[in-house]
Amino acid sequence: MKAHRSGISLVILGGLLLIISTIAVDTLGMAQPAGAVRASKSSNTDLYSWGWNDSGGLALGVPTGPDNCGEWSCSLIPREADLPKGSVPAAVLGGGLDFGLLLQSNGSLLSFGDNGNGELGSNGPNSDVPIPVVLPTGDVVTYLAASGATSYASTTGGQLLSWGAWPLGDCSSSSSDSPVDVELPPNVSPISISGGLNTAGAVGSDGLIYMWGQDNYGQLGDGGTADQSCPIAIRLPGGAKAQSLSVGEYFGLAVSTAGQVMFWGNSTAGSTPQLATMPAGVTAIKVAQGRYTGYMIGSNGNAYQWTNGSFTSTPTLVVLPSGVTAQDISTGGSGTSHVMLLGSDGNVYSWGQNDRGQFGVGTCSSSDVETPVAAELPAGLHAVAIGAGGYTGYAILTTSSVPSITTFSVPKATVGQPYSFQLEASGGTPPYVWHMDNSKVLGKLPPKIRLSGSGLLSGKPKAAGSFSFEVKVSDATNSRDAQAVKRFTLTVDS
Repeated sequence: MKAHRSGISLVILGGLLLIISTIAVDTLGMAQPAGAVRASKSSNTDLYSWGWNDSGGLALGVPTGPDNCGEWSCSLIPREADLPKGSVPAAVLGGGLDFGLLLQSNGSLLSFGDNGNGELGSNGPNSDVPIPVVLPTGDVVTYLAASGATSYASTTGGQLLSWGAWPLGDCSSSSSDSPVDVELPPNVSPISISGGLNTAGAVGSDGLIYMWGQDNYGQLGDGGTADQSCPIAIRLPGGAKAQSLSVGEYFGLAVSTAGQVMFWGNSTAGSTPQLATMPAGVTAIKVAQGRYTGYMIGSNGNAYQWTNGSFTSTPTLVVLPSGVTAQDISTGGSGTSHVMLLGSDGNVYSWGQNDRGQFGVGTCSSSDVETPVAAELPAGLHAVAIGAGGYTGYAILTTSSVPSITTFSVPKATVGQPYSFQLEASGGTPPYVWHMDNSKVLGKLPPKIRLSGSGLLSGKPKAAGSFSFEVKVSDATNSRDAQAVKRFTLTVDS
């Protein structure tokens, strides 16, 4: 086990920072899959939080309250977090047990809330204000995830780091209050990570899924029920390659490079990955898991859910207000039943549990809510990023009018055949300028396909396969505050 105890890592990629929800991440506890949107940096951008606040997990500068939900201390409405002076938040996620992680636009990583297991990356007490996380020097952080009481970060150097409670994936049975290496195979780097209650996983650069932690419900997907301290390789059916995943208390979900959803764990098909039933003509952009229910953003911009592990049935449509599409989805990833969704209208929608004020609507209830409701965001602010904790909600809010990429997916291409598709954006100040990053981390276009400055994908692809890539759009102000990034997968048939 190698411990890292010095240096602050940079987290800027192409001038932007990654949104992780997942946990979650989105969700919480999940890594960025294809189609997820990055946060724009803006000087009038702030972090707001709501829900359970028992150990400072809302970063409000108070260890509890200021409201109450029955026996629970909470904040019933979104309140501005107590960030360091000059801080500009860029991405946020929450852990299951009242803690959170925050990426700032200057490249620093902060943590706050409960530190009973070292999940803040220090050996100090709980903190109701964000404190720095010390990470290795030199590498750039690409993705973050969190589980019940564990934090994870991957870097451009191919490292996957963890700190907090077991399971750390370092082949030990201990916890750590400073980052250690997750023991992935040699020459395998993480391209997606996710944390569940006591389980975690990563998609490797080889397209395999690596899982570790608790397996009492078959949530590791290896066909057994034995806990694992070292990552074990999980293969998808039919030789499919994974591009992202989301794991939770009872089951796991993955998206293949072809946009298929796979599931395993406490479900109707046992504990090895199986194909989920999808809506006709729809592929997956992102998945997230709740305690018993799986969620998906489809290539058509709609959100869907498989209730009570019914992955062999067609998922039901999540009903949003007319004209609103799903931009991101995030769950606590810790055995809770609370889900958050970022709408194209800038609102934050929640459904499921609201017993600790995690909807942010001014009330709490012991009964689950099936229809998404919008959080009471301050007037004049709209959300550009979200992150659910186990019983908390986080959103990065801004007053800026920034561009967003409205294209949800790109159509397939065929080897040797002309291909042309126009990407679309809205918001900000037109006209837009499009860019492509062909770095190893952000992926690449198929050979002979190019992206023009006007957003046109065109050419004659010469190789078959699935190619994930990220595009960036800037508006006419050419400001770093007015940019958006989105990942797509272009499948080329032979």
